[in-house]
Amino acid sequence: MTGVKWLAKPENHDYEAAENYLSLLMKPAKAADLRQKLSAKAGEMTHRQAKDILRASQLALLSQDNKHVAADLQKVASGAALSPILLIRGSGTHPLIVADGYHRVCASYWLDENTNIPCVLVLPPTRLRGAPRRRLPSSLLRRSSVQATPRPFGSRGPRAAPRPTRQLRWAAMKASSAGSWRRQKDWS
Repeated sequence: MTGVKWLAKPENHDYEAAENYLSLLMKPAKAADLRQKLSAKAGEMTHRQAKDILRASQLALLSQDNKHVAADLQKVASGAALSPILLIRGSGTHPLIVADGYHRVCASYWLDENTNIPCVLVLPPTRLRGAPRRRLPSSLLRRSSVQATPRPFGSRGPRAAPRPTRQLRWAAMKASSAGSWRRQKDWS
């Protein structure tokens, strides 16, 4: 057991810090919306291990010498409680976002990589989630003047002329270059 104490809920300034960070990644209106979602889910804590949070977020572990990590380690040593972490769930295209608490995750990792950290975890906005886009059938799409009209199912369209056989190509080559071939032979 690491002896890390955690607050029951994130502090108010954590939500503000999360919104400031998220506004760098997305439009401020979406960041404000996520702040509201995070604060609404504050009572629904989940616990995740420090190593899993770092791995899912694809963030590097900060050293113990980092000013903020050292301050969090000092808080733990003095018996003070740390604030829970605010997370935005990742998707296939985006990793987990640590909206607030990156330094607390790193400090917890240095104490024990298996430290269970209380987190508020919410779904990302649909644009970050990679929601499937509805596509219109090709028959409803506009066609430019360059695009051909769709062919009926099973048709292959106009067929190309068959390729001439090797004998026909040889005969055609001899016929087209017969005079020049003879002239080259006469000069040598």
